[in-house]
Amino acid sequence: MRLYSASSEETLRARKLLRDWVGEGFLTKAQYQLLEQETVSDLRTTNIFLRLVFFLFTLIIVGAAAGLFFVVFLSRQSEQTAGVFSLIFAAVCYAAAEVAVSQSRLYRYGIEEALAVCSVGFLCAGLQAAVFSGNPFSPRPDAAQFLMPAAGAVFSLWIWRRFGFSYAFLAAMIFVLFLPGYWTSSHSAQHLIVALVYATGLASVAAVRSRHRFDYLDAGYSLVEAMLWLGIYLAINLQLSSLKSFLVEPARLVVGRHSGHL
Repeated sequence: MRLYSASSEETLRARKLLRDWVGEGFLTKAQYQLLEQETVSDLRTTNIFLRLVFFLFTLIIVGAAAGLFFVVFLSRQSEQTAGVFSLIFAAVCYAAAEVAVSQSRLYRYGIEEALAVCSVGFLCAGLQAAVFSGNPFSPRPDAAQFLMPAAGAVFSLWIWRRFGFSYAFLAAMIFVLFLPGYWTSSHSAQHLIVALVYATGLASVAAVRSRHRFDYLDAGYSLVEAMLWLGIYLAINLQLSSLKSFLVEPARLVVGRHSGHL
């Protein structure tokens, strides 16, 4: 399931622990150098600054390439055709992310992360255009349109499991926020559904984490647990419907203006 091998990620964790121990004075530099030679990893990593730069540049390149393709080849095509090609772009981006890791051995390098993020974006946009063409921000959306955020949540969870990106799990939680609106108009019921989904996820993650208390997966699972606890708290104690309206209303205005120009 996981794209990276357990030995590779355990080696990276060991190297990080060695740096921490040296900084705290538990190891001498000579001991650190000796142990570092025994924890060589085949994964290619970079610092946080280059990671962000590679991430942004990859997003720009993929977005520019897709935009150029649509302008040149699909300027007068139907919305369904554009949606189909968006789904193709989603598959291409995901395959490129897999290749970047399996062949180039990139690990938190920014490039493979941006490709995975683009695949989720293209998937959601493609489903909306190809299957549910029309205004996705209608006050009374088609009940079947819940498949779009549902697909986004499931695919984000898959990317989290496959690549280990914690923010992919957060993206899945955000997609879940939009699901109850397609099933019920009651704000209380919507909050309850979101809280129940998060609670189910929390129970599942806690059960799995118990088997990884002392290995490299423990930190990732603990972060996911914290996000789920926070999500449950927000679903129970805050007006998430107001936040959702704050996010959706500007998009409605943009879509309305765009439709008016067309």
